Amino acid sequence: MASTKPTGYVRTIDRKGGAVFYAKLKLPDGSQPQRRLGRVWTKRTRPPEGYLTRGMAEARLRAILDGDDPLVNVAPSHITFGQACGEHLRYLEHDRQRKRSTISDAGSTVKMHLLPAFGSSTPVENVTTTDIDELRERLLGGKLAHRTVQKVMILLYGILARAKRKGWITINPAENAEKVTVRRSEEFNVLTVEQVHAVARAAATSTSVDTLIVVATFTGLRQGELLALRWRHVDFQNAIVHVQRNYVRGEEDTPKSHRVRSVPLSDQAAAVLDRLSRREHFIEPADLVFPNQVGEHLLDDDVRDKFYVAARHRRSRAPALKAGPDRVPRPAPHVRHARRP
Repeated sequence: MASTKPTGYVRTIDRKGGAVFYAKLKLPDGSQPQRRLGRVWTKRTRPPEGYLTRGMAEARLRAILDGDDPLVNVAPSHITFGQACGEHLRYLEHDRQRKRSTISDAGSTVKMHLLPAFGSSTPVENVTTTDIDELRERLLGGKLAHRTVQKVMILLYGILARAKRKGWITINPAENAEKVTVRRSEEFNVLTVEQVHAVARAAATSTSVDTLIVVATFTGLRQGELLALRWRHVDFQNAIVHVQRNYVRGEEDTPKSHRVRSVPLSDQAAAVLDRLSRREHFIEPADLVFPNQVGEHLLDDDVRDKFYVAARHRRSRAPALKAGPDRVPRPAPHVRHARRP
């Protein structure tokens, strides 16, 4: 079976002006071109322009084989679109080390939108800009939000960009496709301190969702960060919460972007946490601050649903709520995050 990607090696040829590195290539179409890389440099000092060390020549060869050299024409590889999707997901998980939730979202997008649109067995080089524009129009004409369609198209661009980098296609057809724009509103409603506590009271349950809402509002922590919060992360003396973990889709991991941080613990949040710390069970340093009845993580969907039910219960007296899927509304601008003395 013929190779589906280019191969090659670095060779040295003695010329009149000195030794020269060449890349000897073998392309999928059977051709074996040779490409001059640069003059050989063997000294320990930095090579001048036009000269390469052995390591630099090997790196240049890898760039050519990965499709980064536009002067080398790599024949179509006949890699399928499904294989290109699989390679991009592998790249995100292992090379870029994206979070499991990110990989799961990308995999779902591939399965729900991209594979049905282009076909798993379709050669990746057969995907055209027209095909991509038609997918964009279909998605925008459906029930998906513009932001969701934008995420689909960004993922598709990444898949095809990876295919180009691997030498499977020579042009990324998504580069010239119509972009999806999302209009962001600069206006949003906020709750007063009284309204925040009113929503919390409406959400009061034995699992302390009311306290979670208050703490989320006055610290700005994400829902997953609150669900993973343990008592050892709460520093009452210095009025600080250490954000070290995140709980999403049944798994605990590092926070978003893998960045741990510390945030101020306001008087309002400290007061409700102090009351919660006096409960009978689950108050050891390793215990969750917001556990279920057996001390395990609360389900994120349950917490989100209870918040929106409580918000609707308060709708007649509170302004409309505009909250993201992992945050509750922020307090009004006059609410300050004051440190405890």
